[in-house]
Amino acid sequence: MTIITRSIDTNIGPKFLSISHESLIEVAREVTGATNQVKVLHPKGNPNKLFLTVDLKQYETNVPALGGVLVPRLWMRNHNDGTRALQVGLGFFRIVCSNGLVIPIDGALFTSIRHLAGPKANTFLDTLPDILMAKMEQVRNGALVEAALGATKVTIEDPLKVLAQLSLSKTVKDIVSHNVSITQRFGSARRAEDDINTAWGLYNEINEIMRINSRSQYAAVNRDVTLLNDIITIVKAA
Repeated sequence: MTIITRSIDTNIGPKFLSISHESLIEVAREVTGATNQVKVLHPKGNPNKLFLTVDLKQYETNVPALGGVLVPRLWMRNHNDGTRALQVGLGFFRIVCSNGLVIPIDGALFTSIRHLAGPKANTFLDTLPDILMAKMEQVRNGALVEAALGATKVTIEDPLKVLAQLSLSKTVKDIVSHNVSITQRFGSARRAEDDINTAWGLYNEINEIMRINSRSQYAAVNRDVTLLNDIITIVKAA
């Protein structure tokens, strides 16, 4: 298994740990299998920022309650410029609307580590390949689907109140607020997966607006991948 290489970059900070993009790409390739393409994106003119995805199409499944055909997706986000921690997760890619549905909730995987040199970061990077290998078993046995179905059971009494607490752009909030208000005025959603009174439905609504309004492919895939978890956290804290 590939060792994730790392090095101190004093240009960013005295203890800043730069994590090799190439190593992460190779690890993603090894844990998901040679037949799956690793897609790599960088924002224009900034090779220090990486977002990679691997869609495991051999494990796609049709779940009407979640909106149709879902493809498991492994993703990694790594910024070697001091702006964000390394983040790794498992989620879904929904074919029907080219929508990336990431589910950092029970049964899936969402983990991160700061770019701070020391034993904590080294242990994380040394064990990450093995963790990912183990999580691939959850892809094969359908555990991710069960995790996503759990989000459809998290009910939301006031979607607009939850929306107000999310860290989103004003444009996205305004559009979603308008759509939520129309739905509340004229009746419930036609499809279960678009029910804004569940965490899954509100997430889908926000996610689709973010996708449509993204300025670039990198911005679209790099939207806030903790969004669904944030919604559930707000609802449970109310």
